[in-house]
Amino acid sequence: MCMDDQMIEIADRIRDAWAAGHGEDVLSTMLTGEVLEEGAVLAEVLQADAEERWDRGQEAILERYISVVPDLITRPEACRALLLCELARREDRAEPEVADRLKARLPGCAEAIDIVVGFYASFGASVEGGATGLEPGSRLGGYELRDRLGRGSFGEVWRAWDSRLDREVALKLLPEPVDHDADTVLAEARAAAALIHDNIVRVHSAGRIEGAGLLYIDTQLVGEPSPDEPGVLEVGRSLEQLAIAGVGQRGAFAPRRAAVVLECVCRAVATAHARGVTHGDIKPGNILLTPSGRPMVADFGLAVVACEVVGAGSAIGGVSIEAGPGRITGTPAYMAPEQARGEKPTPLSDVYSLGVTLLALLTGAHPFSPTRRA
Repeated sequence: MCMDDQMIEIADRIRDAWAAGHGEDVLSTMLTGEVLEEGAVLAEVLQADAEERWDRGQEAILERYISVVPDLITRPEACRALLLCELARREDRAEPEVADRLKARLPGCAEAIDIVVGFYASFGASVEGGATGLEPGSRLGGYELRDRLGRGSFGEVWRAWDSRLDREVALKLLPEPVDHDADTVLAEARAAAALIHDNIVRVHSAGRIEGAGLLYIDTQLVGEPSPDEPGVLEVGRSLEQLAIAGVGQRGAFAPRRAAVVLECVCRAVATAHARGVTHGDIKPGNILLTPSGRPMVADFGLAVVACEVVGAGSAIGGVSIEAGPGRITGTPAYMAPEQARGEKPTPLSDVYSLGVTLLALLTGAHPFSPTRRA
């Protein structure tokens, strides 16, 4: 058995034991000599146990595990895994002083703490990082917010009612950027508004919400009338939800179905390229499927600001950071090599991301995740 398969099997056994009600007893049986010798496997085992404990309200900090792994402080992979689990649950995780607080408690882990805190800050791992504090029923200009459809490091997406045109829309709300020009963001959104295609989510308008410190992008709400409830719109779901994040059967896309979906997406992307618009963040999370199965590509031209975290428990989210010769924007698992180097994405970058997306649909896992098997 290869190491990746061993990690998956052991982690699954730990999670199954917690689900069955006897998780407290399983960890010690998993820590065999073979596991203790391999740093990556040990990190996976301890992380699986810690996540289960945190989900049940237990404080699964690194110190808890020293009693079962006495030399834990000298095991950097395991320390980083446990610190990342803790950081995700800390209310002060976004504060500049969080690293000093962790070092005061764990002076022997200073290097691991710097790595984890730096990673967390750079890659926008806090899904609350873009939260606006708004609630259903809030009014912003001519919009009434109804249901929050998503939240990411970029901001929030709401199902909203446009009272001026009497229609439901998907309203993206973004904090005004401090690290690049807001007018550039709005210009990109307005360029995307010129794209008209059956498989591209329409951008209606974009602008500022005065006095709120927010930008808005008003887009088409992807959905179809419910066949069972007159007057109710059934909202579509992303391919990330349907094929990768575990909604329904994992890897639910058979090769023929995946090919049909991606053909429509490729034609839509080709239309955008012909009009001089590059997407820059093609991934399953940005491809929506209507209830009847029509794929719709979202967030054209918005990769700089619309780098969403792909869901609870996922390790691969969108990023927008300074690195190399420019700004890296997109999603690491799906971006082309030139994007990772900080170069501006091109149509060829989109083609690369389309290929990786097809691979993800066929396997039901993120392409570079240890849960994907060859």
